[in-house]
Amino acid sequence: MQALSPIIQDTLANYLSTLKCWFSCSLHCSKIFHLRHRNTLQLFHD
Repeated sequence: MQALSPIIQDTLANYLSTLKCWFSCSLHCSKIFHLRHRNTLQLFHD
């Protein structure tokens, strides 16, 4: 069990960083989408 521990920790660290990256990416994308959507609505209102 002692030998497996570093591997598990490494896998967990990779998983967490991937999750963090995906989360910030999706936040960024949703912001862009929201801005585009608002601009499109303004175009239609004009």
